[in-house]
Amino acid sequence: MKKIIASAFMLFGAFAFAQQSTEANYGVKGGLNLGNAKYEIASVEQTTSVRTSFFLGGFAEKGITDQLNIQVEGQLAFNGTTVKTELDDFTNEKNTLTQIVFNIPVLAEYKVTDDFSLQAGPYLSLLLNSSEDNKSNTENFNTASVGLAFGAEYYFIDGFFVDLRYNQGLGDTSDVRNISYVPNSLQIGVGYKMK
Repeated sequence: MKKIIASAFMLFGAFAFAQQSTEANYGVKGGLNLGNAKYEIASVEQTTSVRTSFFLGGFAEKGITDQLNIQVEGQLAFNGTTVKTELDDFTNEKNTLTQIVFNIPVLAEYKVTDDFSLQAGPYLSLLLNSSEDNKSNTENFNTASVGLAFGAEYYFIDGFFVDLRYNQGLGDTSDVRNISYVPNSLQIGVGYKMK
Protein backbone atom coordinates (compact mmCIF):
# COMPACT_ATOMS: atom_id res chain seq x y z
CA MET A 1 0.00 0.00 0.00
CA LYS A 2 2.83 2.40 0.87
CA LYS A 3 4.44 1.77 -2.52
CA ILE A 4 1.15 2.48 -4.29
CA ILE A 5 0.68 5.76 -2.40
CA ALA A 6 4.27 6.85 -3.03
CA SER A 7 4.00 5.90 -6.71
CA ALA A 8 0.80 7.93 -7.00
CA PHE A 9 2.54 10.97 -5.44
CA MET A 10 5.46 10.61 -7.83
CA LEU A 11 3.19 10.30 -10.86
CA PHE A 12 1.24 13.35 -9.68
CA GLY A 13 4.51 15.26 -9.26
CA ALA A 14 5.72 14.28 -12.71
CA PHE A 15 2.33 15.20 -14.23
CA ALA A 16 2.27 18.58 -12.45
CA PHE A 17 5.86 19.16 -13.54
CA ALA A 18 5.02 18.47 -17.19
CA GLN A 19 1.90 20.68 -17.22
CA GLN A 20 3.50 23.94 -16.17
CA SER A 21 4.17 26.59 -18.77
CA THR A 22 7.14 28.07 -16.94
CA GLU A 23 10.62 26.89 -17.79
CA ALA A 24 12.37 24.48 -15.48
CA ASN A 25 15.47 25.31 -13.48
CA TYR A 26 18.21 22.70 -13.19
CA GLY A 27 20.98 22.19 -10.69
CA VAL A 28 23.51 19.95 -9.02
CA LYS A 29 24.13 19.18 -5.36
CA GLY A 30 26.21 17.01 -3.09
CA GLY A 31 27.41 16.71 0.45
CA LEU A 32 27.53 14.74 3.66
CA ASN A 33 25.24 11.72 4.17
CA LEU A 34 24.75 10.47 7.74
CA GLY A 35 23.12 7.05 7.34
CA ASN A 36 21.51 4.93 10.03
CA ALA A 37 18.69 2.40 10.43
CA LYS A 38 16.29 0.75 12.80
CA TYR A 39 17.65 -2.80 12.74
CA GLU A 40 15.94 -5.73 14.45
CA ILE A 41 16.79 -9.42 14.63
CA ALA A 42 13.91 -11.64 15.84
CA SER A 43 12.09 -8.47 17.05
CA VAL A 44 15.06 -7.43 19.22
CA GLU A 45 16.32 -3.97 18.29
CA GLN A 46 20.07 -3.86 17.66
CA THR A 47 22.35 -1.00 18.68
CA THR A 48 23.26 1.00 15.59
CA SER A 49 25.38 4.06 14.99
CA VAL A 50 25.68 6.58 12.17
CA ARG A 51 27.75 5.76 9.10
CA THR A 52 29.23 8.93 7.57
CA SER A 53 29.52 9.09 3.80
CA PHE A 54 28.39 11.33 0.92
CA PHE A 55 25.74 11.90 -1.75
CA LEU A 56 25.76 13.44 -5.26
CA GLY A 57 22.92 14.34 -7.57
CA GLY A 58 21.02 16.66 -9.81
CA PHE A 59 17.54 18.13 -9.87
CA ALA A 60 14.94 19.89 -12.00
CA GLU A 61 12.53 22.39 -10.49
CA LYS A 62 9.38 23.95 -11.91
CA GLY A 63 7.15 26.63 -10.45
CA ILE A 64 3.46 26.01 -9.84
CA THR A 65 2.79 29.35 -8.13
CA ASP A 66 5.04 32.20 -6.99
CA GLN A 67 5.67 30.36 -3.72
CA LEU A 68 5.27 26.68 -4.63
CA ASN A 69 7.60 24.56 -6.78
CA ILE A 70 7.82 20.87 -7.66
CA GLN A 71 11.38 19.52 -7.52
CA VAL A 72 12.37 16.13 -8.97
CA GLU A 73 15.82 14.77 -8.12
CA GLY A 74 18.13 11.93 -9.02
CA GLN A 75 20.62 11.22 -6.25
CA LEU A 76 23.34 8.65 -5.67
CA ALA A 77 23.76 8.13 -1.92
CA PHE A 78 26.04 5.94 0.17
CA ASN A 79 23.91 4.77 3.11
CA GLY A 80 24.34 2.18 5.81
CA THR A 81 24.98 1.82 9.51
CA THR A 82 27.31 0.23 12.03
CA VAL A 83 25.65 -2.52 14.07
CA LYS A 84 26.91 -3.47 17.53
CA THR A 85 25.82 -6.94 18.65
CA GLU A 86 26.35 -8.32 22.16
CA LEU A 87 27.52 -11.93 21.96
CA ASP A 88 26.84 -14.76 24.44
CA ASP A 89 30.30 -14.37 25.99
CA PHE A 90 29.47 -10.69 26.82
CA THR A 91 31.79 -9.33 24.15
CA ASN A 92 30.66 -7.00 21.40
CA GLU A 93 30.89 -7.47 17.66
CA LYS A 94 30.68 -4.55 15.23
CA ASN A 95 29.60 -4.93 11.62
CA THR A 96 29.42 -2.17 9.04
CA LEU A 97 26.58 -2.32 6.54
CA THR A 98 27.15 -0.25 3.39
CA GLN A 99 24.41 0.39 0.83
CA ILE A 100 24.65 2.30 -2.43
CA VAL A 101 21.22 3.60 -3.45
CA PHE A 102 19.78 5.78 -6.19
CA ASN A 103 17.06 7.99 -4.71
CA ILE A 104 14.35 9.71 -6.76
CA PRO A 105 12.59 12.29 -4.56
CA VAL A 106 9.56 14.26 -5.80
CA LEU A 107 9.30 17.24 -3.47
CA ALA A 108 6.92 20.11 -2.95
CA GLU A 109 9.00 23.20 -2.20
CA TYR A 110 7.41 26.14 -0.38
CA LYS A 111 9.27 29.45 -0.54
CA VAL A 112 9.10 31.12 2.86
CA THR A 113 11.24 34.00 1.52
CA ASP A 114 13.17 34.51 -1.74
CA ASP A 115 16.21 32.83 -0.15
CA PHE A 116 14.69 30.23 2.20
CA SER A 117 12.35 27.34 1.42
CA LEU A 118 10.92 24.21 3.04
CA GLN A 119 10.63 20.89 1.18
CA ALA A 120 8.69 17.67 1.70
CA GLY A 121 7.61 14.69 -0.35
CA PRO A 122 8.01 11.00 -1.15
CA TYR A 123 11.04 9.30 -2.64
CA LEU A 124 11.72 6.03 -4.38
CA SER A 125 14.99 4.34 -3.39
CA LEU A 126 16.63 1.79 -5.71
CA LEU A 127 19.26 -0.46 -4.15
CA LEU A 128 22.33 -0.72 -6.39
CA ASN A 129 24.63 -2.60 -4.02
CA SER A 130 24.79 -3.76 -0.41
CA SER A 131 27.63 -5.26 1.59
CA GLU A 132 28.41 -6.12 5.20
CA ASP A 133 32.07 -5.81 6.13
CA ASN A 134 32.93 -5.83 2.38
CA LYS A 135 30.99 -9.06 1.69
CA SER A 136 28.09 -8.69 -0.73
CA ASN A 137 24.62 -9.17 0.74
CA THR A 138 22.53 -7.37 -1.89
CA GLU A 139 20.25 -10.41 -2.22
CA ASN A 140 19.18 -9.94 1.44
CA PHE A 141 17.37 -6.66 0.66
CA ASN A 142 14.49 -5.44 -1.50
CA THR A 143 15.68 -3.74 -4.68
CA ALA A 144 13.17 -0.89 -4.29
CA SER A 145 11.71 0.91 -1.28
CA VAL A 146 9.90 4.15 -0.53
CA GLY A 147 10.23 6.87 2.06
CA LEU A 148 9.48 10.46 2.98
CA ALA A 149 11.90 13.39 2.84
CA PHE A 150 11.70 16.66 4.80
CA GLY A 151 14.14 19.52 4.54
CA ALA A 152 15.07 23.15 4.13
CA GLU A 153 17.15 25.07 1.62
CA TYR A 154 18.88 28.46 1.89
CA TYR A 155 20.38 30.46 -1.00
CA PHE A 156 23.36 32.44 0.23
CA ILE A 157 24.74 33.86 -3.04
CA ASP A 158 23.68 33.93 -6.71
CA GLY A 159 22.51 30.38 -7.44
CA PHE A 160 24.46 28.71 -4.60
CA PHE A 161 22.60 27.13 -1.70
CA VAL A 162 22.97 24.94 1.37
CA ASP A 163 20.37 22.38 2.34
CA LEU A 164 19.48 20.07 5.19
CA ARG A 165 17.27 17.03 4.66
CA TYR A 166 16.00 14.07 6.67
CA ASN A 167 15.03 10.90 4.77
CA GLN A 168 12.92 8.27 6.53
CA GLY A 169 12.22 4.87 5.01
CA LEU A 170 8.58 3.82 5.31
CA GLY A 171 9.03 0.09 5.67
CA ASP A 172 11.23 -2.91 6.19
CA THR A 173 13.71 -3.35 3.33
CA SER A 174 15.11 -6.68 4.51
CA ASP A 175 14.28 -9.75 2.46
CA VAL A 176 15.41 -12.11 5.25
CA ARG A 177 12.95 -13.71 7.66
CA ASN A 178 13.17 -12.45 11.29
CA ILE A 179 15.33 -9.47 10.27
CA SER A 180 13.92 -5.95 9.91
CA TYR A 181 15.89 -3.05 8.44
CA VAL A 182 14.35 0.43 8.06
CA PRO A 183 16.88 2.99 6.76
CA ASN A 184 17.06 6.70 7.47
CA SER A 185 19.58 9.43 6.78
CA LEU A 186 20.39 13.06 7.43
CA GLN A 187 21.93 14.97 4.54
CA ILE A 188 23.83 18.25 4.69
CA GLY A 189 24.60 19.53 1.22
CA VAL A 190 25.63 22.39 -1.00
CA GLY A 191 24.49 22.98 -4.54
CA TYR A 192 24.10 25.29 -7.48
CA LYS A 193 20.91 26.08 -9.39
CA MET A 194 21.16 27.33 -12.98
CA LYS A 195 18.48 29.81 -14.00
